Amino acid sequence: ALSGGAAQLECMVDPTAYAFGGVDVDGDGMVDDAEFRAFLAANRTVRFGAKLVRVRGMMLYLKEQDSKAYSGINGDYARSQQVANGRSVYIKVNRPETAMWWTNVNGHISWCVGPEAHTGTDKMWAYVPSMGFGPEQAG
Repeated sequence: ALSGGAAQLECMVDPTAYAFGGVDVDGDGMVDDAEFRAFLAANRTVRFGAKLVRVRGMMLYLKEQDSKAYSGINGDYARSQQVANGRSVYIKVNRPETAMWWTNVNGHISWCVGPEAHTGTDKMWAYVPSMGFGPEQAG
């Protein structure tokens, strides 16, 4: 769920439970930028997920007891021809300025949703840790 202006995602899954096999070289439980770049350089094959994925259940908490479904993130995303960090980029079907991509977020390899202009970066609105080829494999 997202909370207020801070737009912080509360993951229902412990991010440390994800195995970053072959990426977290120093074994500290976090993937730093150098480890991520080395992983991408060694794995140049583009990985594809499903053609269409649906995000649902994201909630925007406006006040302590007031919440609503977050339509800015919830919805259908179609796999595009664009690639970022070795994975397909997904574009929101009815809102092409919103995208989903795979990247390193504060040491956690994750599928992210955010502005299409920031595809491939850690500038996003929400994320779920995942080493999956497509967002349908994210927790």
